[in-house]
Amino acid sequence: EDDGYHYSCSSYGSPASVNTNCSTGSNDTEHSSGSSSHSSTSLNHIHHNHTYPTQPGHTPREVKKYAKRDGPRQKGPHSRDAKRAEELKLPYTFDRIIECPVEEFNDLMTKTKLTEAQANLMRDIRRRGKNKVAAQNCRKRKMEVLTHLEDEKDDVVKTRDKLASERHHMELLTRQAKDRYSALYSHIFASLRDENGQPYDPRLYSLQEASDGN
Repeated sequence: EDDGYHYSCSSYGSPASVNTNCSTGSNDTEHSSGSSSHSSTSLNHIHHNHTYPTQPGHTPREVKKYAKRDGPRQKGPHSRDAKRAEELKLPYTFDRIIECPVEEFNDLMTKTKLTEAQANLMRDIRRRGKNKVAAQNCRKRKMEVLTHLEDEKDDVVKTRDKLASERHHMELLTRQAKDRYSALYSHIFASLRDENGQPYDPRLYSLQEASDGN
């Protein structure tokens, strides 16, 4: 029964959220159709926001996007030394500072007009570079030792497998020889007779081999 009242419901959201009218009754068809068209038109500008932890009435936190770098990011003392060398305008390259002989490096330090900061940086660059080269050589020697040990291990495994195969073959030959000896012993013992022509009892007698093989 129509009571003449119209009911409305609103959704949670920001103060600018749109209210959707929910009408009841059978004599308000025009109002319902007008409300529906108004709701469908007003909902077109609403965008979905899937930031579920955001409480109603609060603005969602902006999602930061990080741009990808084109090349690898340099880290460590080398990048700091390069930046420092650019700031101090060192007259020599890293390769020359690190790879030149000690006599040439001393000549560079004494014959070139360098500030104290430049001289200290050159010493640090050479020291770190030499340490890096030494560490690389150490890792290289370690890898060579590991490779040599791997080769030795493979050789030992092959030798072990070969000896195990030979042992298995020798055990097989030993069992076969024992079987033949046992058969020959039984045959000879069964052919022997005492003075009465009776076979010897194996529980009382046994065959023994003399030192001359008889």
